[in-house]
Amino acid sequence: MTDQPENQVDDQAVSSGSSLMLKEVNQARFPDLAIDEIKLNLKTLSMLKEGDKLCIRGNFLEIDNSTSFTRTVNSMLWDGYSREDIIDFIIHLTEECLRVSDEILYRKDDSELNKFFKQNISDTIKSMSDEMRLSLVGLRNIKLTYSKDSAIQARLDLVIEKIENRIKQINESLKLYI
Repeated sequence: MTDQPENQVDDQAVSSGSSLMLKEVNQARFPDLAIDEIKLNLKTLSMLKEGDKLCIRGNFLEIDNSTSFTRTVNSMLWDGYSREDIIDFIIHLTEECLRVSDEILYRKDDSELNKFFKQNISDTIKSMSDEMRLSLVGLRNIKLTYSKDSAIQARLDLVIEKIENRIKQINESLKLYI
């Protein structure tokens, strides 16, 4: 353990790759996510209740129902993810939501094939927007869980703001398609 107060972000947390201060070590650790992986992780976030903890298994968040002692042992010996790493994964997930939704929203291809699949694209982005909206409940519950950690609170505030802004952008874009 370090002597660093729990409400301060360490020096590693500031990186040029993410506007939400994703640790460099986790930038390399967390892979790009496919749209189904993003949606599944958002679904998991939406199920979180106040006091729930998360763990990471592969590319997926899971609600950790173990006792606090078991959770500590598992994080030290098995998966190696700290609370800050979990928040980093949530930030990474948010960045992946933005990346994938950008790819869908800002396609320049107006080919016949794209016109044929336009409804499918609209359904996909609407579904993603719905999952993002539902995940906000869980994100707010994580904030309650870590109410004494101001650094996590601030980082989650940025995540929530980015998701809310993207949902608005998606809704505006969908109005254009209708």
